[in-house]
Amino acid sequence: MKKLIYLFFSCFFLFHCNILSAQFNPIIDSLARYINADSLARTVRDLENFGDRFATRDNKDVAEYLVQRLKSYGIDNAAIDSFRVTGSSFFTGEFDVNMYNVKGRISGSEQPDSVIIIGAHLDAISYNRYYQLYAQTPGADDNASGIAVMIEMARIIHFHNLTPNISIDFMAFDGEELGLIGSDYDARCRADSNENVLLMLNNDMVGYQPDTILWEVKLSWYDNSIDIVHKMREYCENYTAITPIIPDSANNNIAKYSDSYSYYLEGFKTVFSSENWFSPYYHTLNDSSTFLNYNYMADIARMNFAALFDFSRLQLPIDTSDTPIDTTLPSAISLPSALSHYSIYPNPATERATLQISVNEETAIQIVITDMTGRKIIEFPETTYASGNYNILINCSSLASGLYFCRIMEKNRVSTIKWIISKS
Repeated sequence: MKKLIYLFFSCFFLFHCNILSAQFNPIIDSLARYINADSLARTVRDLENFGDRFATRDNKDVAEYLVQRLKSYGIDNAAIDSFRVTGSSFFTGEFDVNMYNVKGRISGSEQPDSVIIIGAHLDAISYNRYYQLYAQTPGADDNASGIAVMIEMARIIHFHNLTPNISIDFMAFDGEELGLIGSDYDARCRADSNENVLLMLNNDMVGYQPDTILWEVKLSWYDNSIDIVHKMREYCENYTAITPIIPDSANNNIAKYSDSYSYYLEGFKTVFSSENWFSPYYHTLNDSSTFLNYNYMADIARMNFAALFDFSRLQLPIDTSDTPIDTTLPSAISLPSALSHYSIYPNPATERATLQISVNEETAIQIVITDMTGRKIIEFPETTYASGNYNILINCSSLASGLYFCRIMEKNRVSTIKWIISKS
């Protein structure tokens, strides 16, 4: 988030408008449960480990890393969009450098020429009390946290094999800390080419949240997007444990100081999500991954996923095979399972079935049966199982014929069995 050097005060009023309704959707809720705090932490730590991400000191290696992350989730067109910038800043004086945005697209199946953008800035800054720059810029909260949410959206869409009806662009912007340079460049390019940008979701500083106080997120708004910010509030209320805060006009001044503002200036709808409890480590060498709340970040990601699901009209794959699905996180995250075996028999079933699980080590497991829409049909409370073999009886006498999913949820892993009920 760019340093607030001048204070601006809004004088306009929040007007009445028709608010889009975002009713609870069990499919979104079921899919969003796979968003993982450890996956978010991995991205934050990887970016922190670059040591320096200040925009005029060449972020090409950071951009290349993000391109590879997007490609690992099936976005093969992910690429660096580099551009030359000549300018000056309070921190650097005059500069003439290359900067590096990152862009990857999942094309929409029905409206490929319309796009929803989810973005965050990749650069960082740190300085002392005299505003002298440090050579190191850990930038964990500002803004590896926002980049981690963007990458997690790519992962979860790939993980579930979802297809958008409307295109989704995954964006990382350089030069935000020097005046929204990367987002200004991208927004102007899109406006000049008359691109149909339906919405831009911006996440900037979404990682700092003490567990000892109420979880909150600030949803900063723009006067062309009042309906969107209220819908984001509903996504937050429906799918997270976070309390959404929509500031009044007098307290909405930070809306001008992050990348979403560049898109607003070009007439595009946008919303800006940020932590409401502002980090005390802002722009310092202490903006470290150790001070972030990754469970809170996972809920921020769930709110964003709900928005992407609705606005891009993400579609589920249709698959009626009886092969068990292992829905683990990517191997690079290394989250071992305590299960050595899981199966349901008979499959297909009619009145009763048995879920058999073999547990290698003591672990807490929750079991949920859902239908094809993601609606919970049967739920077994979380239970701690010691090492051993277990047979769990499932009464399916009241279930209609059809395809169901048995989800076996450990702390960091979910395994799913496709299960057919046939009463013909």
